Amino acid sequence: MWLWSLALLLFFWPQGIAVIELAHRYPGEGGVYLWAKRVFGDSTVSSPAVLLDEQHILRANGAPLFRGHLSVCAGPRARTLADNHLFALGASIVLLVLLVALNVRGLASVSDQ
Repeated sequence: MWLWSLALLLFFWPQGIAVIELAHRYPGEGGVYLWAKRVFGDSTVSSPAVLLDEQHILRANGAPLFRGHLSVCAGPRARTLADNHLFALGASIVLLVLLVALNVRGLASVSDQ
C-alpha cells in the first residue's frame, strides 16, 4: 500500500497537474502530439508517436497477462499453460510480431498522407 501511495504522490498527481496545465494552455484535440507541435514545431510531431510505439513494442507487458487470461478462460486442462515456459515464449513472440506489424502498417498509412 505504501508503494501505491508513493506512486500517487510522486507520479500520478504531478502527471495529472502537467496534463491539466498543458490542456489549458493548448486547447484542442491531439494531446501530446498537439503540445509537441505547438512548443517545438512541425518537425517534432512524429517523435511522441515513435517513442510511444517503441515503448509498446519493447515492453510488451500484455504477454504475461494474455497467458494468464488464456489459461484461465480455456478451462481447467489449460491452466498448466500459465506455467509452461515454451507457451510463454511463443505467446510473447506472437504478440511482439503482431505489435510490430500493426505499427509498421500504421506508420505506412501515416506516411502516405
